[in-house]
Amino acid sequence: MKTTYVAIITTLLMACGGKQTDNPILAEANKIHIESIAIQEAIEPKIEQLDSLKSTLNDSTKIAKLEDIKKMFIEWEEGLLEVPGFEHQHHNHEGHSHKHKPAPEMTDESMLEYQKNTKKAIEELQAQLNELLLKNTN
Repeated sequence: MKTTYVAIITTLLMACGGKQTDNPILAEANKIHIESIAIQEAIEPKIEQLDSLKSTLNDSTKIAKLEDIKKMFIEWEEGLLEVPGFEHQHHNHEGHSHKHKPAPEMTDESMLEYQKNTKKAIEELQAQLNELLLKNTN
């Protein structure tokens, strides 16, 4: 009887507990998340140089823009959410520490949409940063 009970519980757990990584919607969300992280890692050195760049500027408007970009970057990082089932699969880089909050309860489609919006935001931030830095090098 005890063996039958254990077998039933095991079968139920296996039937109900498919791996998140097999979910194509979450797999797409994770792919987008990884692309966002790649952009973040590409622009982070530039973000870290903004304070030294500010000291070379005399234009208060440009200085304010640099401060805004840095603030937006920090807020973007604070809003990162891991895709359930894919936690820490992209953390293979050294010397970089970023933290992700676990995802709140949301549908798979909502997670995908969240990751799309997160990527769009970091792309826009990257474009603003590149534009500002380009103007300051000319």
